[in-house]
Amino acid sequence: VQRPMKILPQSPLRRKPGAQGSPLGDDFIVLDADGKMLRGFNSSAAWLWEKLEGEKSVEQLSLELASKCQITFERASEDVTAFFEMLLQKDLIEVVSAEAST
Repeated sequence: VQRPMKILPQSPLRRKPGAQGSPLGDDFIVLDADGKMLRGFNSSAAWLWEKLEGEKSVEQLSLELASKCQITFERASEDVTAFFEMLLQKDLIEVVSAEAST
């Protein structure tokens, strides 16, 4: 049984290989590597997905989101962490280990 990994503010994250996202009408859809669809991303969620093109930390993205949406860092951090924990649970992103980054 695989335990969910805890996302820390400094945790570098990236999209899983094969996971893709794109706008479709008023929706933003994400497909996992097996082609399962997840939709209903709001504009902030879609923006965060796009920001995961490379490796970014929750802290980096929370700072950018706070500035973009004119909200507090604390609020942005809570929202970003919750969103990424959901994506991690759905196997759409991964926490980059220190060994994988070197």
